[in-house]
Amino acid sequence: MSLAIIVGSLTVSWFVVPVLLKLTVFKPAKCRSSVRLDGKVVLVTGANTGLGKVTAKDLASRGAVVYIACRDVTKAEAAKRDILSSNSAAQVNLLKLDLGSLRSVRDCADAFKQREEKLDVLVANAGFGSLGFSLTEDGVESHLGVNHLGHFYLTRLLLPCLEKAGTDASKSRIVVVSSVAHKMARGPMIQYEKLQKGEVRRNAYGQSKLANLLFVKYFDSLLAGRNITINGLHPGTVKTEFFRNYFPYRLLNTMLSILCISFYYMLLTEEEGSQTNIWASVSEELEGVSGKYLKGCKISSPSVAAQNVKEAEKLWKWSCEKTGLPHEL
Repeated sequence: MSLAIIVGSLTVSWFVVPVLLKLTVFKPAKCRSSVRLDGKVVLVTGANTGLGKVTAKDLASRGAVVYIACRDVTKAEAAKRDILSSNSAAQVNLLKLDLGSLRSVRDCADAFKQREEKLDVLVANAGFGSLGFSLTEDGVESHLGVNHLGHFYLTRLLLPCLEKAGTDASKSRIVVVSSVAHKMARGPMIQYEKLQKGEVRRNAYGQSKLANLLFVKYFDSLLAGRNITINGLHPGTVKTEFFRNYFPYRLLNTMLSILCISFYYMLLTEEEGSQTNIWASVSEELEGVSGKYLKGCKISSPSVAAQNVKEAEKLWKWSCEKTGLPHEL
């Protein structure tokens, strides 16, 4: 066999095998629910791009009144125009929300309540990731502050609206976008002091994603009888702009594109990665299901650390103290 044939065969395999694997063994999950959301009100954080935008677009196509809550209003307006360009009947509204500012979270919640009395689905989608160390406006380490505390505060402030929407037949839903990265959080607990000092920079994101699931666990224990469900999820490993705050991201992304490294294809597209978000928001299978970890449009198992009741309660109390909210609902 000639060298040219060998090289050709290897090249074909290099590109074809990952494609076949994705189409068969690692075939992306898909939300197949055709549920309509006419008359329902939905709020999606971080919906100006990526998974949040695709999720908002899908829920709007089902007839829901969708609120896009974003830090960058200009990008949010562009996202709204894009959604309307493919669905002129879509009901899309914008809200200013900076999850790194408790003041902004309060303003966002107030603005929403001035326009709506109820909230059927809250998708806590927005996220922050960086290898650098920074603090939020309120002096909290940015990963924990944005990914957890901001969403914790927003959820608590919008609880009355969620309660008004929920019924025995159709409970309102809180969907918290976490990540499989929560399993890489070092140690069985949130390392508050080390995070605050910038001593766990490479692990800060995983810590914040663990916090997401601990929040889900404890909040679920308090929601009995309120016709509200809360679930956390891993959307998959997706090709999005999320890691734009990581210095090597743009360089790596460019290199992968130039070299056409085939395994880059194995990553999910934004449409594929949004499917579990959408499934968690609408699926009939999840009616009344709460306190779970979802992955690939199925109920999955989180890490042992994410099921630690004492740590969940500790995080709840810490979050209440930081936001000035009572421990009781």
